[in-house]
Amino acid sequence: MLTEAARPRPDPTAPPATEAPDAWWLFGLCRDTLPLPTDLPAELAPLRRHPIGPGLVAVLGPAHVADWTGPAAEARLAELTVLGPLVTLHHAVVDALHRAGPVVPASFATLHHSPEAVAAHLGPAAPDIAALLDRLAGHDEYALRGRLDRAAAVAARVGPAPSRQSGGAWLRHRRALRDAERAVGQTLQAQAQALAATVQAHCRDTRQLPVRDAGGEGEAVLSWALLCPRDGAAALRAAVDTAAATLAPAGLHIQLGAPLPPWSFCALPTPSAP
Repeated sequence: MLTEAARPRPDPTAPPATEAPDAWWLFGLCRDTLPLPTDLPAELAPLRRHPIGPGLVAVLGPAHVADWTGPAAEARLAELTVLGPLVTLHHAVVDALHRAGPVVPASFATLHHSPEAVAAHLGPAAPDIAALLDRLAGHDEYALRGRLDRAAAVAARVGPAPSRQSGGAWLRHRRALRDAERAVGQTLQAQAQALAATVQAHCRDTRQLPVRDAGGEGEAVLSWALLCPRDGAAALRAAVDTAAATLAPAGLHIQLGAPLPPWSFCALPTPSAP
């Protein structure tokens, strides 16, 4: 990705190539006063800054188009052992920049032919980028996810089952179970609305993300990104902990993740070609 040692190649034991890069990997955009990270793995060097507007730079690393285009490259990148480390390296650069100051992260594997092409592509958006960096300063992104234990959610509405010998009470309980099962979605919507109001009081912005089930107990039902000022992070976490304690007996289990760069709150123009 950034150096010959980090580039995906058909034969990982082959010696590093020496050809000059014919593409540049875009990691993110920041102020020209933001220092480049120095606490990164050696294979991430050399990074470089290239101006894209007044006081703004793109953080770039050398790359090669052949590593990313064509059938052979696609076959290599389909292997998790190749793609995974590259994603990790990309995130390591963005994380380091974010620790030093506001950054607009670029999507993974955003390539341009040259630093000048980056400036030509992003330069017209420089005023918007500067305003976005101002907005992101002093903020972190948090992932808030929720999983539903449907059986517990139904039981919380109906209560314990009566003895089968109670006849009519048992039939009424079975009807109540069916009604509760149909009402789970409506209850979840009301819980989500209340939770949204709780977290929005501590956040500058929120995003509802696609729900992806990464495994675990219950059904994945909530996936939100929260943009929170750092001086409000403790209050946000306390509010989520309080909400979690209230929602858990009703079958909804929520969890707040660790602070991240603002991936969900940035949008860069997409280049038409690498």
